[in-house]
Amino acid sequence: MRLIITEEQFNIVKDLYTLNEAIGEIDESVSLKQLVQKYKAALTAGIAASTILFSINALNLPGSEKDFLKKEVGVELSTNTQRQKRIDAVTKYIETALKNQGFSMENLQLSPEKIVDICDENGFDLPLLLAQAHQESCFGMTNRARRTNSVWSVGSYDNGKDVCKYANQDSSIQPYINLMKNNYLADKTIDELLSPGNFVNKKGLRYAQDKNYEGKIKNLRNRIINKYPELA
Repeated sequence: MRLIITEEQFNIVKDLYTLNEAIGEIDESVSLKQLVQKYKAALTAGIAASTILFSINALNLPGSEKDFLKKEVGVELSTNTQRQKRIDAVTKYIETALKNQGFSMENLQLSPEKIVDICDENGFDLPLLLAQAHQESCFGMTNRARRTNSVWSVGSYDNGKDVCKYANQDSSIQPYINLMKNNYLADKTIDELLSPGNFVNKKGLRYAQDKNYEGKIKNLRNRIINKYPELA
């Protein structure tokens, strides 16, 4: 099977590979000062600021230290435009999804800004998050999601039992990401997760009983990436 990607997506992958080669392995022994030097050298070498930002956001560091790195490296201001582009793309996708289901943006309780920022802070795949939010609750518009504020159906079972409720829908973003990273993506890639019958956690339990769930999420995610490559 051939994988077809856009030129922009290819350049992002190429830049990430080049960046990883340039900065080498990063572990607990590498200080913030050393990281600043490594990323500055990469920026000087021509690695895109957006690629460096993605790499910094994916580091296993506290948010304050990531903010320090962005400021010291000099990618903080240059990436504001990229962040806004991602927020705009998320907003447009949600707006189209809601319109197709007869909903209005006026009733949206999720924040596109929160979605983008929390995904970036966790280094989490934004198209996957959007695909599941679309499939599970049409971005929080179903009656059940309104009742529980659980946009990704975390804690909502097929038998009707709800064991998780959140103060607001934005509060359900981080628990979903934690669940995915720790239980569903801990031992597999996204491509592996979305292969038939493989959307299961470490105990072998499915995220959803729908036998076609993997295909539906995969199709939605691919559609998002194709239409909004800046979200990839």
